[in-house]
Amino acid sequence: LCLSSRKNMCIHPRVEAGVDREAVDSICRSMTATWVRQSAGKARPGERGARGNDARNIGSSSSSSSSNGGNPVTGTEPATDIEDVTLCSFYEKYVDEESAAEIPGGVYSLDDLKDLGKKKGWCPYFVARHMLNRATIVVYNYQYMLDPKVANLVSRELEQESIVVFDEAHNIDNVCIEAFS
Repeated sequence: LCLSSRKNMCIHPRVEAGVDREAVDSICRSMTATWVRQSAGKARPGERGARGNDARNIGSSSSSSSSNGGNPVTGTEPATDIEDVTLCSFYEKYVDEESAAEIPGGVYSLDDLKDLGKKKGWCPYFVARHMLNRATIVVYNYQYMLDPKVANLVSRELEQESIVVFDEAHNIDNVCIEAFS
């Protein structure tokens, strides 16, 4: 399984248009963050990252979610109870079908994951993170393991007994110094 950033994996037209990684991350989070989804009545009770517990923010997603995951052309799904919020239909469909979001065995490059995401209507970035524990081999940039901010999100999902192979290991010193500076 190939794991990469939102910038490399996103198939949402609005997010893909982001110029740099930070812009892409920001746009994606503005459409997938739990508090945004709660405001739109989409987040499930107890979902990670939840803010507040009022009934308006923890509504069920079944009544406002369309069966095709939103508008397939734009990849957006308008929020139902607040203005100026757009949800990502690829993420919403993935969340709705998360328990069924399994991919057949095989080798998946970034392009393969993006093609699968377009075919199924699922967000490739979140599908890859979901499949992380099921993969026998995971390929990703070593900064994902060495940068504490990223490693806390990604590498914690890996088994304790893993074999790690660093390609271009002569760069590790510089990466560690930069990550901790």
